[in-house]
Amino acid sequence: MAQPAAQGGAGLEAQFNAAMTACFGQNSTQEQRSEADRWLQHFQQTNEAWEVSVNLLGNASLSPEILFFAANTLHGKIQYEFYDLPQENQAGLRDAISGHLMRWGLTPGVSKALTKRLCLCAAALAVQMNWREVFESIPALIAKAAPGTELSVTKVALDLLACLPDECNSYRLECHPDTRDAFQVALDQSVPQVLAFLSQTAARADITSDAEGFEGVLVALGMWVKFCKIPPDLLAQQPLLGTALDLLANPQCPPDLFEADVDTLVGVLRRYDASPEHMNLVQIMVPKIMALQPRFVASVNEAKAEVAQGGDGEGDDVSRGLCRLFTEMGESYIKLILSPDPLNQVAVVQIVLDCTSHPDADIGTIPLWFWFRLVKEWRNLEDTDPLKAQHHATFSPLISNLVGECVRLLSYPTDIDEMGRQERDDVAYQRQKISDTLYDCCLFLGGEVVLTQVYTKLGSDYAALEATGSWVGLEACVMAVHQIAKDIPASPIADEKLMQMINMLLHLQTSTAGAWSTWPRLRYTACKFIGSLAPLFRRQSQLLSPLFTFLYSHLTVKETVEAAASAIQDLCERCSEQLGEPVLSLYDQINGETLEYLELKDELSIINGLSSVVRKLDLVSARRSVQQLLSPICQRLTAAVNDPSPSPKRIIAELERLVAVIKPLEKASYVIAEGEVHPLVQAVETFQLWPLLDTLFTKFATSEPIAEKGTRVYRYMIKACKQHFAPLLEMTVQRLLQHFSNTGFAAFVYIASTITSQFSRNTYEMDCKLLEMLGSFSQLIFPQFQAATPADTLQLLTNKPDLVEEYFYLCSKFMDSCPRAALEQGQALSIACMQFGVIATTIDHREANGAVLAFFESVIGAGIPRESTDPALAAVLRAGVDGVMAQQGQAVVSALLEAAAGVRPSPNLEDGKGGTIAGVLWKLARFNAATLSTTLMAALAAMDERVVDNEERGKFMAELGGAIQTPSKEHFYRTIVTFLGMLNGISEGFNGHNRPQHKDEE
Repeated sequence: MAQPAAQGGAGLEAQFNAAMTACFGQNSTQEQRSEADRWLQHFQQTNEAWEVSVNLLGNASLSPEILFFAANTLHGKIQYEFYDLPQENQAGLRDAISGHLMRWGLTPGVSKALTKRLCLCAAALAVQMNWREVFESIPALIAKAAPGTELSVTKVALDLLACLPDECNSYRLECHPDTRDAFQVALDQSVPQVLAFLSQTAARADITSDAEGFEGVLVALGMWVKFCKIPPDLLAQQPLLGTALDLLANPQCPPDLFEADVDTLVGVLRRYDASPEHMNLVQIMVPKIMALQPRFVASVNEAKAEVAQGGDGEGDDVSRGLCRLFTEMGESYIKLILSPDPLNQVAVVQIVLDCTSHPDADIGTIPLWFWFRLVKEWRNLEDTDPLKAQHHATFSPLISNLVGECVRLLSYPTDIDEMGRQERDDVAYQRQKISDTLYDCCLFLGGEVVLTQVYTKLGSDYAALEATGSWVGLEACVMAVHQIAKDIPASPIADEKLMQMINMLLHLQTSTAGAWSTWPRLRYTACKFIGSLAPLFRRQSQLLSPLFTFLYSHLTVKETVEAAASAIQDLCERCSEQLGEPVLSLYDQINGETLEYLELKDELSIINGLSSVVRKLDLVSARRSVQQLLSPICQRLTAAVNDPSPSPKRIIAELERLVAVIKPLEKASYVIAEGEVHPLVQAVETFQLWPLLDTLFTKFATSEPIAEKGTRVYRYMIKACKQHFAPLLEMTVQRLLQHFSNTGFAAFVYIASTITSQFSRNTYEMDCKLLEMLGSFSQLIFPQFQAATPADTLQLLTNKPDLVEEYFYLCSKFMDSCPRAALEQGQALSIACMQFGVIATTIDHREANGAVLAFFESVIGAGIPRESTDPALAAVLRAGVDGVMAQQGQAVVSALLEAAAGVRPSPNLEDGKGGTIAGVLWKLARFNAATLSTTLMAALAAMDERVVDNEERGKFMAELGGAIQTPSKEHFYRTIVTFLGMLNGISEGFNGHNRPQHKDEE
């Protein structure tokens, strides 16, 4: 089917009818439906869709599907494309939609989906046009209802009433903020009339007896509460509020109506907290909500009885709704709960605890945020405040009970193994949230108290496992302690309990060998539990040997390998001094066996942990250990590189193993005396690492992933060796330049930044050597972006944004670290870099632009030395920056204004990674305000008069003068950003991009 052309009349309608027939026809093939769907989606984007959709809605003989499609198309276009509709057509559209809504709203038996979509059309249009007369159409619609249709027509009117605030606050509706605000004012002004209408409607006998009709009243009330400014006293006076609260106690309330009622009342609680001005509402809400407790407790007891009989205890909609209501009441009135006045606070907290005790975990976890809020607000009280101790005494019994409920909620569902991936992910997420609540319990009660409670429960769960083989309860206890391990203070009592848990798990493995293999989730949690107790094993090191045996055995199990590897890493990192060099034999063991399920990421965790042990050894042992760890890796890497058909995947894996050994050694504690060789530098020589990398980069000269992974070896070697890398520095720089020349990959430039960070500021001589390195990279980079035309240059920049980004971060790093060398010996290079930076601002890449702006900030900032800087050096730096700005200052400022005005892309006005336009201009103002004024005036004068005229230039320069005089960076930024943002808006309108701001962009 051809795409809809710009045509009107019968031709387009015929195409439309054919597409709708293909879409909804029973005899259509899937291919025909797909093609028709594509055509219809394209049709919805055309200008002709406005008129066609309006006309279709006037044809009563069309099918419900076609009518809904037409209404849906109009709704989407009003939301997203109203600014494209000529102003002279807007009134006609308003009249047409008003007429269609009135006609279809009065039509008996009409589709609810159609009238609801027409209501959305009318509401969206009301916002776009500030169409306040829409409020009058609601009673008018009801007044025109034929006898016997009053109820159905009232339902349509209620839908429209609910849609008005909803559309006004919808992020999907694109309109100017002023337009949206104007209609919001109209909504707020209409509140008294709307509440009166809703109360009168709710009192009608036909509405009271019709669940769907009363639901419409509640939905409308909920929307107006959510989005409009309803005075709390006015809301408290509404009979409808009391009716809504009483309805929840009615066991005959239909489910849909019950849910709508809960939604509305939850909205009231969220909007009106326990502030003094809301007390009239609070006094109405609390007694009636608390009166619902018996109904909820009964449902909890029914669910618990069902569980006791072997059922799942799944809660019903009433339990879920009441739990939401109780929880929201607790959150909203948290200040009252922590008030010094006796307000029966325990009862409110108890009812939330009842919610948490529901057997259905989906319901029991609803209140978790309340517990976080309660503990947080309690902790915010001053420790010296007697009220804090009073509340602790009052709520400790409840929080203690909460611990038990959290452990219960941590239990895996009985059907966990039959669940799909998404369901299992949901369970994992839920367990993490429950663990967070256990952490809140630790903050309130103390970690040792919580441990004691979990340990007590663990006894019965362990007995259940031995008696019945049910592992779920024991796993939940182990999981709970794993999650709070860091919050358990070291003490003999706590250590004893934790050691008994460890011994229990070790005993389970040996005493129930067959059954143990059938509990993979318990085994997984046991491994994680062991890892989390690493600090304990520094005190109880006799357990390390059996624990490593335990964990190694779990490296052979698919379900537990990740947890075992992670635990080994934790133990190595936290118990490195206790383990010492012997633990490195573990890697020899791993290399000597085939561990089927040990993935690379898990092996890297283990290597990382073993290397953490090495960093705590003495220098002699460290040399031996580094050789031990690197030897098998380098042998495999050499073989992989020299293979006639080398595997990139295999090579990358060995490179990642290399980094896993090297990276932790950055924090090594061994001492290297002057003249001694660093263990890693020695390894480079022993294993001929640099020549090996040379071969690798040559063989894979077109593989950027290989370059990125390989250069990480350079990076972490430099960071780990620090100044001891000096013997390798010159040859490494030569290799970087050679490989960059051959490949052009930005990864090699990044290593130059690492070298600059590590070796700058040592001596001026070294800074000059680093300048030579920067100059050599510049000589290789500049020609890559030279072209005959600006358009060709832009294309070259666009093709390599990562290289532009890394190069200018290198320049910025060098300017920050070696300013004297950059501005004295390297002034010509600095000027050339500035010139290239001006060109690079044309690239449409936010990160690359941020790097260019960061460089500009660094150059200018170098001329603003700190007070502690030697006066002679400060003069040299200032003179150097003066020289650079004399050559490129005007070009830089002009480029910044063009970027702000939208002539150049990615403005980065005041935020974003790297530098910003406001930041550059602020630095220039601090460096030389006269230069800033002169260059800005020249740049503004060169701009199109339609973007900025003389009056606006003068006003801005006057405001800027005041901003320069103040030391406030915020004031300066605000002045710059306001003006430049105005330029951008004018320029977009001038260039035909007069698109209103989306609410998400506000």
